[in-house]
Amino acid sequence: MKTTFILKFAAALAFGSAAVGVEAQSIFLSTSETDPFGGTTLDLAVGDTSTLYVWVDPTNAGTINGLDLDILSDTPEVLEGVSFEVFNPNLAGALFRWTGTGTGDIGDLVLGSNSVSASPADFGDYLGALGPALEQGTVVEGNFLHAALVFTATAEGQALITPQASSRGISSVSDSSIAEAFSFGTATVTVPEPTASVLLALTGLGVMARRHRGKAR
Repeated sequence: MKTTFILKFAAALAFGSAAVGVEAQSIFLSTSETDPFGGTTLDLAVGDTSTLYVWVDPTNAGTINGLDLDILSDTPEVLEGVSFEVFNPNLAGALFRWTGTGTGDIGDLVLGSNSVSASPADFGDYLGALGPALEQGTVVEGNFLHAALVFTATAEGQALITPQASSRGISSVSDSSIAEAFSFGTATVTVPEPTASVLLALTGLGVMARRHRGKAR
């Protein structure tokens, strides 16, 4: 097993000498598992659980062998992470995109998720021939589904959710840090306070219920 890994890594280094740069690549969020442009806003009630999907736009992509992400909220008390799954399609039983993945620390969403390949995946090329057959979701205009974040609304408020490169960064075999070549999209989750009309309606129902119990006696 060690020998196989070393051979793969050596091949990756050799391939890296011909790697092209990464330009205009983006990592962004969607409310849909099958449509990268399915939406970026969610309205939840306290206690609701929902999912945001992480998509990658491979436009002009070069060779990537490390994609390590944090997913952060600007209002941590509003949301709590439940799980983070990195999708890894396989071909004939062998992992195709990543040779290893890690979910990172789950709590205030995600810290330090880790995806690495000893044999670097060229995001721009592999989708053309094999992508549609291998993707977990539907490939739309070349974007591919990277991961799913499940979270729970824990308090009222509004949270802006943003993926970003983790402390380990985003790397290719020819460049140990290419995070600056990426743009990152956001999503907004709103957990509103009950409106006055809802409160009045609930109060009215309470009064009616008490009157009904009084008549029943």
